[in-house]
Amino acid sequence: GRLFLPPFDGFAPDKAAIPFQLKAGKGQNFTVTYRTTDGTQAYRLSGSEPVLRIPALLVDETQSFAVSVAAPIGPLVPVWEFGAADGLRQSASASFNVVTPDGSAATGAFSVGWVGEGATGSYRSGEPATFSLPLPGGGALRKIGALKLDLEHGGKTYSFLRGLEVSRNLTLGQAVPMARADRYREGGGSARSDVTFRASADQAKLTLVHEIATPLRKVGGKAAPYYLEIQIDARPYGKRRNFGFTDFVRLTPQPDGGVKTSQLRPAVFGNGYAKKLDRTGIAVGREPLPGGGERLRVEIPRPYFYLHEWALGNGNSTLGINTRIFVQNDNSTVDAPFHPDGSYLLVNPGMTRHNAQALGVLELSERPSKRWSSRLY
Repeated sequence: GRLFLPPFDGFAPDKAAIPFQLKAGKGQNFTVTYRTTDGTQAYRLSGSEPVLRIPALLVDETQSFAVSVAAPIGPLVPVWEFGAADGLRQSASASFNVVTPDGSAATGAFSVGWVGEGATGSYRSGEPATFSLPLPGGGALRKIGALKLDLEHGGKTYSFLRGLEVSRNLTLGQAVPMARADRYREGGGSARSDVTFRASADQAKLTLVHEIATPLRKVGGKAAPYYLEIQIDARPYGKRRNFGFTDFVRLTPQPDGGVKTSQLRPAVFGNGYAKKLDRTGIAVGREPLPGGGERLRVEIPRPYFYLHEWALGNGNSTLGINTRIFVQNDNSTVDAPFHPDGSYLLVNPGMTRHNAQALGVLELSERPSKRWSSRLY
């Protein structure tokens, strides 16, 4: 038979298919070497456990089945504290714990680099090592990039990659330029944008307004010129922005001038939202803008957030939020009218899209905020 090994997360095996021949009741050990595909020595490992898990496919003359091969990582590996942090004012912090395969002690120096910023320190296996990176200054709204950790051990340097995004908390009435995905991968993205976002709220509803300043394009076919996805974490204070689930609400303009709203599935606004919510309760309006653009106004009734305290005017009363608007552009085709790289968004961490910790923060207050949130992934 054959053992098939796939590439994964920046690594590829020296041999993708390994033949084997076994006698009845016998076994065989395989040694597999994976190398980074881009030639770097910055290892893209899961970071959540000191074990490498490799999916594999075993095929013989009569059957095939998938297996997961687990191997300890050595000579050392950092295990990270992933997730989101809120209420940041001057710096974003992260922690990791160095683990060795046999549990032996390891100590040394570490250095961290992230989009022009850095930090240094020392580590000891079995103990958390923490570092802090300064938040952007001026009027910056967000910053994202690869986080490189170098560990000194035994006269060698071992490098590991993660990702870190920080974003300033949004407030009610604030007009925010959205980041275009293909221009927001390293750094803060452009301070100017073709799409802006603004939120407002009262005791009856939450209103989200998106303005597309450029002329709308339509390459043909049945696809709309754009569509919008909204994700909101409206769990109670103390629960939101912790690990959990949120779904998205999709709004698609129709040829008759209306907007189609997707079904609101259970837990759409976070774990615990079990009531059936009627999508027709969400009011949507479209308004043409000078130059061929469009304004899309979405009003979500306050009762739909029935688990939220809704303390308007209190900056500690927040919503987790991200919106993403997909717009047809010059690269659109009839078969592929939308591309993720051409979308506009508020935040864009490399997390599963339904992860509540992947969202930014909207304070239910009109006072400008000096607070930030971070997402380590």
